[in-house]
Amino acid sequence: MPEHYIQRSSTSGGPPANFINMANASACYIDGATDQLVVGIGTSGTTSTIVAGYVSTSETGSTGTNLLAYGMSTLLPSTSAGTKSYNLSAPVLNYVKTLAVLTPSTSASTITVAAGSGVTFDGTNATLNFASVARDWVTLQAISTSRWVITSSSTGVTLSA
Repeated sequence: MPEHYIQRSSTSGGPPANFINMANASACYIDGATDQLVVGIGTSGTTSTIVAGYVSTSETGSTGTNLLAYGMSTLLPSTSAGTKSYNLSAPVLNYVKTLAVLTPSTSASTITVAAGSGVTFDGTNATLNFASVARDWVTLQAISTSRWVITSSSTGVTLSA
């Protein structure tokens, strides 16, 4: 059986330069701009269907930059009482995002994650609140470019406007 490797396109996105798709077989690639797994359809290879919303990645959240719109972000609580705030990148259709507080704080602090301008988690609320004294987590699914939906969460995660 022949081996075939999945190629990653350039950071500008789209199919790799040598992407070939045939009428009786489909090929796939990782889009370098969006990290989406794409299966080509049609003989030209220029038509495609996104079959996976992200290529797994993880990051330790930073309050100075937006959290990635895919993969897992670890949120670090404040070392003193108060609120530590993060911003989440805009949703990309079909992406899955997990946010987790893996190291609980010993102080009475909270963590907030803002969805961004015009983006909500439930059609109304644009902020996730974590009680950072617990190991809280939430998993999100992007259902549009302006809406995340919560698919699962711990009981300590709440929403606010």
